[in-house]
Amino acid sequence: MGKALLYAALAEMGDIELAVALEQELREQFEDRGYVVLGSFLGSEIVEGVKAEIDKLVEYHAKLLLNQGRISDGFEDEPFETRMARLYEDHLDRAPDGMRRCHDKRQADGARNRADIFLVA
Repeated sequence: MGKALLYAALAEMGDIELAVALEQELREQFEDRGYVVLGSFLGSEIVEGVKAEIDKLVEYHAKLLLNQGRISDGFEDEPFETRMARLYEDHLDRAPDGMRRCHDKRQADGARNRADIFLVA
């Protein structure tokens, strides 16, 4: 059972103390990492569908940058989770707003110089 589902179940059963501790753990993970992994939160069919749509969007950006001559490699062999970041790693000024905000926050926090996308079933 994923932590989010466990949290909801604990809260519903009245174990508020344990639910609050779990909520605090999730909040700390988000503050430390900038994301929280909620296992089993979405079904695998939904995750695969979202991945397929995001993959289309990433492919569009790869073709756009290649056609503009901004990159010479579309990173087709790059894993799904990191391909978009690789496309824009040397052209952050042209990256979608969400990637720039993520990058700016990570820079401010002293984190690594890449935006990552994680979708896990």
